[in-house]
Amino acid sequence: MLAALGGAQTESTGRDAESAPVRDAQNAFKCYVRTRDYCTTPKHIVAMCLAVIKCGIEMNNFAHVNNYVQKAEQTPDVAVCSHPIFIASRL
Repeated sequence: MLAALGGAQTESTGRDAESAPVRDAQNAFKCYVRTRDYCTTPKHIVAMCLAVIKCGIEMNNFAHVNNYVQKAEQTPDVAVCSHPIFIASRL
């Protein structure tokens, strides 16, 4: 049936298969940003910032990437020198 539609669409939703990963990244981004507001430990804050950074890279939204790298780096009480953000920022 998909060949008859003339494009790569999912059968159940009719959405383009190529745009589905971008929409998934956008939805994940929204959820991670909302979840980060409820993080209580510095380690969890950094983990949520990393998740937001990954989604931002997936969406090619580098303004968000830069913003959340700064937020993660400014999180107090985190062993910064051994953390992946510190290592990646020094490359």
